[in-house]
Amino acid sequence: MKTKFYFLVISLLAICSVCLPACDNDEKGDVTKPVIDVIEPEEGAVLKIGNGKGVHFEMNLSDDVMLRSYKINILSFASTDFP
Repeated sequence: MKTKFYFLVISLLAICSVCLPACDNDEKGDVTKPVIDVIEPEEGAVLKIGNGKGVHFEMNLSDDVMLRSYKINILSFASTDFP
C-alpha cells in the first residue's frame, strides 16, 4: 500500500515539474505606446469654453496592435494669467 502511495506522490511531482514551467507566459502583450498626433488645437493655444464656437479637437491616433478606445479629459485650472 505504501508503495502505491509513494508512486502516486512521485508521479504527481513529476507531472507538476513538467507542466508548471510550461505555464510561464513569455508574451508581454502590447508594450508599445500608442502614437498621438494632435493637429488642433495647436500647442499652447487657449481654449475659451462657452464662446459660442465650441471646442474643436482634431488628432490622429494609432497603435501597432490595436487601439481599443480613447478618452479625453478636460480640466479647468484657475489662473490669473488669462484675461
